[in-house]
Amino acid sequence: MYNVGFFQNLENAVISDFIISNDCNISSYNSGNIGSIAGVCKATKILNCSSSSNINCDKLYYCEIGGIVGVADSNSKLVNCFYDGEINADIHRANGGQEEYHIGGICGYAKQYVNINNCKNTGSLSGISGQNSSSTADQLKTIASIGGIVGLVEHCNLDSYTNEGRVYHIVSNLASISGGITRKAEGSIFSNCKNLGSVTGRSTGKSSNYSAMSTGSYIGGVIGLSVNSNVINNCSNHGFLLGYVNDGCNQCRRYSWNGSWHW
Repeated sequence: MYNVGFFQNLENAVISDFIISNDCNISSYNSGNIGSIAGVCKATKILNCSSSSNINCDKLYYCEIGGIVGVADSNSKLVNCFYDGEINADIHRANGGQEEYHIGGICGYAKQYVNINNCKNTGSLSGISGQNSSSTADQLKTIASIGGIVGLVEHCNLDSYTNEGRVYHIVSNLASISGGITRKAEGSIFSNCKNLGSVTGRSTGKSSNYSAMSTGSYIGGVIGLSVNSNVINNCSNHGFLLGYVNDGCNQCRRYSWNGSWHW
Protein backbone atom coordinates (compact mmCIF):
# COMPACT_ATOMS: atom_id res chain seq x y z
CA MET A 1 0.00 0.00 0.00
CA TYR A 2 1.24 3.48 -0.81
CA ASN A 3 0.37 6.91 0.58
CA VAL A 4 -0.22 9.87 -1.70
CA GLY A 5 -0.47 13.54 -0.74
CA PHE A 6 1.59 16.69 -0.41
CA PHE A 7 2.79 14.88 2.70
CA GLN A 8 2.79 11.11 2.36
CA ASN A 9 2.81 10.47 6.13
CA LEU A 10 2.40 12.79 9.09
CA GLU A 11 2.98 11.74 12.70
CA ASN A 12 3.03 13.99 15.78
CA ALA A 13 2.96 16.99 13.45
CA VAL A 14 1.11 20.30 13.24
CA ILE A 15 0.08 21.65 9.82
CA SER A 16 -1.69 25.00 9.82
CA ASP A 17 -2.87 27.68 7.36
CA PHE A 18 -2.01 25.49 4.38
CA ILE A 19 -3.69 25.95 0.98
CA ILE A 20 -3.28 23.53 -1.91
CA SER A 21 -4.74 23.40 -5.42
CA ASN A 22 -2.56 20.90 -7.34
CA ASP A 23 -4.49 18.04 -8.99
CA CYS A 24 -3.74 14.40 -8.32
CA ASN A 25 -4.15 11.64 -10.94
CA ILE A 26 -3.54 7.98 -10.11
CA SER A 27 -3.92 4.92 -12.33
CA SER A 28 -2.59 1.66 -10.92
CA TYR A 29 -3.72 -1.84 -9.93
CA ASN A 30 -2.66 -1.21 -6.37
CA SER A 31 -3.91 0.08 -3.03
CA GLY A 32 -3.40 3.45 -1.41
CA ASN A 33 -4.34 6.17 1.05
CA ILE A 34 -4.87 9.40 -0.84
CA GLY A 35 -5.43 12.97 0.32
CA SER A 36 -4.50 16.32 -1.17
CA ILE A 37 -2.66 17.37 1.99
CA ALA A 38 -1.71 13.99 3.52
CA GLY A 39 -2.09 10.33 2.69
CA VAL A 40 -2.05 9.35 6.37
CA CYS A 41 -1.85 11.36 9.58
CA LYS A 42 -1.36 9.99 13.10
CA ALA A 43 -1.50 12.04 16.30
CA THR A 44 -1.39 15.12 14.07
CA LYS A 45 -3.19 18.47 14.05
CA ILE A 46 -4.33 19.87 10.70
CA LEU A 47 -5.65 23.37 11.32
CA ASN A 48 -7.15 26.05 9.05
CA CYS A 49 -6.27 24.19 5.86
CA SER A 50 -8.08 24.17 2.53
CA SER A 51 -7.86 22.36 -0.77
CA SER A 52 -9.38 22.81 -4.22
CA SER A 53 -7.40 19.91 -5.69
CA ASN A 54 -9.14 17.51 -8.04
CA ILE A 55 -8.38 13.87 -7.20
CA ASN A 56 -8.85 11.31 -9.98
CA CYS A 57 -8.23 7.62 -9.30
CA ASP A 58 -8.49 4.61 -11.57
CA LYS A 59 -7.68 0.90 -11.29
CA LEU A 60 -7.33 0.79 -7.50
CA TYR A 61 -8.59 -2.21 -5.58
CA TYR A 62 -8.34 -0.90 -1.99
CA CYS A 63 -8.15 2.78 -1.15
CA GLU A 64 -9.07 5.51 1.32
CA ILE A 65 -9.55 8.85 -0.42
CA GLY A 66 -10.17 12.21 1.29
CA GLY A 67 -10.23 15.77 0.04
CA ILE A 68 -7.86 16.72 2.87
CA VAL A 69 -6.56 13.42 4.33
CA GLY A 70 -6.81 9.81 3.20
CA VAL A 71 -6.64 8.26 6.68
CA ALA A 72 -6.74 10.11 10.02
CA ASP A 73 -5.68 8.00 12.99
CA SER A 74 -4.64 8.06 16.66
CA ASN A 75 -6.16 11.20 18.19
CA SER A 76 -5.50 13.40 15.17
CA LYS A 77 -7.45 16.65 14.91
CA LEU A 78 -8.83 18.25 11.74
CA VAL A 79 -10.09 21.73 12.56
CA ASN A 80 -11.41 24.50 10.28
CA CYS A 81 -10.65 22.57 7.10
CA PHE A 82 -12.38 23.15 3.76
CA TYR A 83 -12.53 21.17 0.52
CA ASP A 84 -14.06 22.37 -2.75
CA GLY A 85 -12.41 20.24 -5.43
CA GLU A 86 -13.71 17.09 -7.12
CA ILE A 87 -13.01 13.46 -6.30
CA ASN A 88 -13.61 10.89 -9.03
CA ALA A 89 -12.80 7.24 -8.37
CA ASP A 90 -13.31 4.51 -10.96
CA ILE A 91 -12.35 1.29 -9.24
CA HIS A 92 -12.46 -2.12 -10.91
CA ARG A 93 -10.94 -5.42 -9.94
CA ALA A 94 -10.70 -7.45 -13.16
CA ASN A 95 -9.78 -10.77 -11.54
CA GLY A 96 -12.16 -10.71 -8.58
CA GLY A 97 -10.85 -10.74 -5.02
CA GLN A 98 -11.43 -8.08 -2.41
CA GLU A 99 -12.13 -4.53 -3.47
CA GLU A 100 -12.77 -1.87 -0.86
CA TYR A 101 -12.83 1.89 -0.83
CA HIS A 102 -14.03 4.79 1.28
CA ILE A 103 -14.28 8.34 -0.01
CA GLY A 104 -14.92 11.49 2.03
CA GLY A 105 -14.88 15.19 1.28
CA ILE A 106 -12.57 15.80 4.24
CA CYS A 107 -11.25 12.35 5.17
CA GLY A 108 -11.58 8.89 3.65
CA TYR A 109 -11.27 6.92 6.91
CA ALA A 110 -11.19 8.34 10.44
CA LYS A 111 -10.46 6.07 13.39
CA GLN A 112 -9.17 5.85 16.94
CA TYR A 113 -10.50 9.01 18.59
CA VAL A 114 -9.94 11.47 15.79
CA ASN A 115 -11.65 14.84 16.22
CA ILE A 116 -13.10 16.66 13.20
CA ASN A 117 -14.37 20.13 14.02
CA ASN A 118 -15.83 23.00 12.00
CA CYS A 119 -15.04 21.48 8.61
CA LYS A 120 -16.91 21.90 5.34
CA ASN A 121 -17.09 20.15 1.99
CA THR A 122 -18.57 21.75 -1.11
CA GLY A 123 -16.77 19.47 -3.56
CA SER A 124 -18.38 16.81 -5.74
CA LEU A 125 -17.65 13.19 -4.81
CA SER A 126 -18.14 10.42 -7.34
CA GLY A 127 -17.38 6.71 -7.09
CA ILE A 128 -17.94 4.01 -9.71
CA SER A 129 -17.04 0.44 -8.86
CA GLY A 130 -17.52 -3.05 -10.24
CA GLN A 131 -15.95 -6.41 -10.87
CA ASN A 132 -15.74 -8.45 -14.01
CA SER A 133 -15.48 -11.68 -12.04
CA SER A 134 -18.35 -14.13 -12.49
CA SER A 135 -17.82 -15.43 -8.95
CA THR A 136 -20.54 -14.32 -6.54
CA ALA A 137 -18.19 -15.08 -3.63
CA ASP A 138 -15.67 -12.60 -5.04
CA GLN A 139 -18.35 -10.02 -5.71
CA LEU A 140 -19.64 -10.13 -2.14
CA LYS A 141 -16.19 -9.32 -0.75
CA THR A 142 -16.48 -5.78 -2.04
CA ILE A 143 -17.20 -2.82 0.26
CA ALA A 144 -17.90 0.46 -1.48
CA SER A 145 -18.84 3.70 0.26
CA ILE A 146 -18.87 7.48 0.09
CA GLY A 147 -19.60 10.17 2.70
CA GLY A 148 -19.78 13.93 2.20
CA ILE A 149 -17.39 14.55 5.12
CA VAL A 150 -15.89 11.13 5.98
CA GLY A 151 -16.18 7.80 4.18
CA LEU A 152 -15.85 5.58 7.27
CA VAL A 153 -15.83 6.70 10.92
CA GLU A 154 -14.86 4.49 13.87
CA HIS A 155 -14.72 5.77 17.46
CA CYS A 156 -14.35 9.46 16.63
CA ASN A 157 -15.91 12.81 17.52
CA LEU A 158 -17.29 15.09 14.78
CA ASP A 159 -18.66 18.53 15.65
CA SER A 160 -19.92 21.54 13.68
CA TYR A 161 -19.45 20.52 10.05
CA THR A 162 -21.39 20.83 6.82
CA ASN A 163 -21.57 19.02 3.52
CA GLU A 164 -22.84 20.96 0.51
CA GLY A 165 -21.23 18.76 -2.14
CA ARG A 166 -22.86 16.18 -4.38
CA VAL A 167 -22.37 12.54 -3.44
CA TYR A 168 -22.81 10.14 -6.36
CA HIS A 169 -22.21 6.41 -6.16
CA ILE A 170 -22.80 3.62 -8.67
CA VAL A 171 -21.68 0.04 -8.16
CA SER A 172 -22.05 -3.27 -10.01
CA ASN A 173 -22.68 -6.63 -8.34
CA LEU A 174 -22.44 -5.28 -4.82
CA ALA A 175 -24.03 -2.95 -2.30
CA SER A 176 -23.81 0.84 -2.40
CA ILE A 177 -23.59 2.69 0.93
CA SER A 178 -23.64 6.50 0.88
CA GLY A 179 -24.28 9.29 3.38
CA GLY A 180 -24.44 13.06 3.33
CA ILE A 181 -21.97 13.14 6.23
CA THR A 182 -20.55 9.60 6.42
CA ARG A 183 -21.11 6.25 4.76
CA LYS A 184 -20.76 4.20 7.97
CA ALA A 185 -20.30 5.15 11.60
CA GLU A 186 -19.38 2.99 14.55
CA GLY A 187 -19.16 4.11 18.17
CA SER A 188 -18.84 7.81 17.26
CA ILE A 189 -20.40 11.14 18.27
CA PHE A 190 -21.95 13.49 15.69
CA SER A 191 -22.92 16.98 16.82
CA ASN A 192 -24.19 20.10 15.06
CA CYS A 193 -23.89 18.72 11.55
CA LYS A 194 -25.81 19.58 8.41
CA ASN A 195 -26.09 18.01 4.99
CA LEU A 196 -27.28 20.21 2.11
CA GLY A 197 -25.91 18.15 -0.76
CA SER A 198 -27.70 15.56 -2.87
CA VAL A 199 -26.91 11.88 -2.23
CA THR A 200 -27.41 9.33 -5.02
CA GLY A 201 -26.72 5.61 -4.73
CA ARG A 202 -27.22 3.05 -7.44
CA SER A 203 -26.58 -0.68 -7.24
CA THR A 204 -26.87 -3.06 -10.17
CA GLY A 205 -26.63 -6.84 -10.38
CA LYS A 206 -26.31 -9.40 -13.13
CA SER A 207 -27.41 -12.59 -11.44
CA SER A 208 -30.92 -13.99 -11.64
CA ASN A 209 -30.46 -15.11 -8.02
CA TYR A 210 -31.27 -11.95 -6.06
CA SER A 211 -30.62 -13.39 -2.62
CA ALA A 212 -27.15 -14.53 -3.63
CA MET A 213 -26.21 -11.15 -5.07
CA SER A 214 -27.23 -9.18 -1.96
CA THR A 215 -27.13 -5.97 -3.94
CA GLY A 216 -28.77 -2.86 -2.53
CA SER A 217 -28.44 0.84 -1.82
CA TYR A 218 -28.07 2.20 1.70
CA ILE A 219 -28.51 5.98 1.71
CA GLY A 220 -28.71 8.46 4.58
CA GLY A 221 -28.86 12.22 4.76
CA VAL A 222 -26.40 12.07 7.65
CA ILE A 223 -25.25 8.42 8.03
CA GLY A 224 -25.67 5.67 5.46
CA LEU A 225 -25.23 2.84 7.98
CA SER A 226 -25.06 3.29 11.77
CA VAL A 227 -23.80 0.50 14.05
CA ASN A 228 -22.67 0.05 17.66
CA SER A 229 -23.87 2.98 19.75
CA ASN A 230 -23.40 6.18 17.77
CA VAL A 231 -24.65 9.43 19.30
CA ILE A 232 -26.30 12.02 17.02
CA ASN A 233 -27.03 15.48 18.42
CA ASN A 234 -28.55 18.45 16.58
CA CYS A 235 -27.90 17.09 13.10
CA SER A 236 -30.07 17.66 10.03
CA ASN A 237 -30.46 16.70 6.40
CA HIS A 238 -31.83 19.11 3.80
CA GLY A 239 -30.44 17.37 0.72
CA PHE A 240 -32.21 15.31 -1.94
CA LEU A 241 -31.74 11.55 -1.53
CA LEU A 242 -32.10 9.16 -4.45
CA GLY A 243 -31.52 5.40 -4.59
CA TYR A 244 -31.74 2.89 -7.41
CA VAL A 245 -31.64 -0.87 -7.04
CA ASN A 246 -31.47 -3.30 -9.95
CA ASP A 247 -31.88 -6.65 -8.25
CA GLY A 248 -30.82 -8.80 -11.19
CA CYS A 249 -34.37 -10.13 -11.63
CA ASN A 250 -35.17 -7.67 -14.42
CA GLN A 251 -36.45 -5.19 -11.84
CA CYS A 252 -35.27 -1.67 -11.18
CA ARG A 253 -36.51 0.03 -8.04
CA ARG A 254 -36.22 3.75 -7.43
CA TYR A 255 -36.45 5.39 -4.01
CA SER A 256 -36.24 9.11 -3.36
CA TRP A 257 -36.72 11.69 -0.63
CA ASN A 258 -36.89 15.44 -0.96
CA GLY A 259 -37.38 17.08 2.41
CA SER A 260 -35.70 17.75 5.74
CA TRP A 261 -34.90 15.73 8.83
CA HIS A 262 -33.56 16.88 12.17
CA TRP A 263 -32.16 14.80 15.01
